[in-house]
Amino acid sequence: MFPPKLFSEKTKPKAGKYSFSGVKRRRLFRFVIDEIRKHSDCRIALCKESADVWNKMGLELSRCSCVCQLDYAEMPTGACKD
Repeated sequence: MFPPKLFSEKTKPKAGKYSFSGVKRRRLFRFVIDEIRKHSDCRIALCKESADVWNKMGLELSRCSCVCQLDYAEMPTGACKD
């Protein structure tokens, strides 16, 4: 999406994708969550983030209902289009 040279703080994990450091991601998530909470108490999910990040953001992983967290067999009808 963005050339790596634009983001000098990015590291390349084994998964092959570039990502910001954990500290920077948590700061970004905290800002966004705080802004959302000013207007809504909607459910917030941090798809593909670790349980540690969820906990540090004060989110309950058990409340996650993201399709990406479900096994294919558990997906509601129509949630996955082949």
